[in-house]
Amino acid sequence: MAEAGPSNPLPSRKRLRLPEDGATVSLDAYGLVQGLNDVRSELCDVELRGAPPSDAPAEPSWIPCHRIVLMARSQFFRAMFRSEMMESQKKDLPLPNIPHSILEQIIGAMYGHPISLEGLEDSGAFALAQAADYLEIPQIVRACTTLLRTRLEVDNPRLEIYNEAVRLALVDLADECRALIGEHFIVMTLRGDLASLTSDAMIHLIRSDQLYVACEDQVADAVWRWLTVPDCAEQRHPLADELFQHLRLTLLSNGFLARLPEHPLAQRLAKAAEDATEAALADIDAAANSRPSLRVSYETVIVAVHHLSGMIDCVDSKTGKCESVPFAPPPPNCAFPPLYIPRGHQIAIATMLPAEGGGMVVMTYDASVDRWSGMGTCGLDVNQASLAVVGGHQYAVGGQQLYCYYDELQEWQLKAGKPTTVWESGIVAHGGFLYLFSGVVSSVE
Repeated sequence: MAEAGPSNPLPSRKRLRLPEDGATVSLDAYGLVQGLNDVRSELCDVELRGAPPSDAPAEPSWIPCHRIVLMARSQFFRAMFRSEMMESQKKDLPLPNIPHSILEQIIGAMYGHPISLEGLEDSGAFALAQAADYLEIPQIVRACTTLLRTRLEVDNPRLEIYNEAVRLALVDLADECRALIGEHFIVMTLRGDLASLTSDAMIHLIRSDQLYVACEDQVADAVWRWLTVPDCAEQRHPLADELFQHLRLTLLSNGFLARLPEHPLAQRLAKAAEDATEAALADIDAAANSRPSLRVSYETVIVAVHHLSGMIDCVDSKTGKCESVPFAPPPPNCAFPPLYIPRGHQIAIATMLPAEGGGMVVMTYDASVDRWSGMGTCGLDVNQASLAVVGGHQYAVGGQQLYCYYDELQEWQLKAGKPTTVWESGIVAHGGFLYLFSGVVSSVE
């Protein structure tokens, strides 16, 4: 038998192997949406139409769409098409709450076409945000909110943005605007910026626990200013009681209420504060009315006063930024230049006014509420006294006499006299001590 020849096997095939880390193949989501967009005219199963513009009464054309795309992009459509609502079965679905031009942009974005926000005016941004909010598309709402928020600045407060956000119930934008205003509440109050707020925006603002103020008096002062804007008083006075309900009335000081001018609104505020205090005493749960985050996180420090122009220079101690704001004119017969003394969390301006029957009245200007107030009569000569604050109390010194003012008693009390008589002196508080310098010293008889 012939010996078999060598075998001629088939050439071997290389075996395809997956990489050790595992490889996957996926089709990008954009390609899917773009593909659906290409066949919208052929396979669409619903058509949408928005409201026509006011100057074009003719109905706009229908926009072809796919239910599956609408449901994937919008919680509004997802809920609608999953429900047993009559609209869920319709082929043609009108949306009269949304302008047709805005609806076209939103549907285009659902199919992968970006919406350009460059150069978009406030009205257009609000219309787009409102429509997206209605359709529950948070990405578009967030983009419009960011755009509008950047246009609300401390130096150029366009509070119409805040007003519109509150009116349209755009919660995120309204809250961001409120946070900015709350951080700079004192300066915006002094400049009169808050006068342009609507009643709904004002209520939304003062309800906040994040107003950076030193005391509730400053919030009440902002409300008082808003109510008494000359051109708007007639329309705003009926809203006073509703605004007062949102103040922390139990935290108002008696001094603030006493400083208000004689006015029916002042009487209503005082009555509301009295009722709130009585309710708090009767019901321990009423203490929940306090402002949880009431704190001094923002301080305005007065560094200069220009009494001829009616302006004061203030420095934000947190940012170091300086700006000029108007201040209320002082009472007549006040001596200038005024003395600068710290009072609480502000640097107040104190000047001395001659008192009837002798002595002097110390007038203090508080920048946080833009108001002058008297601190009672002190038995010193107005031309020979100096003022300083130490240990939380204000002192007045002149001649051989030293007076201390007690806020809780709202009166001056004579303290230990000096061994020498010093006129035209200066006084400085440091480290819990009062230091006297300069002046003319005469011997004690």
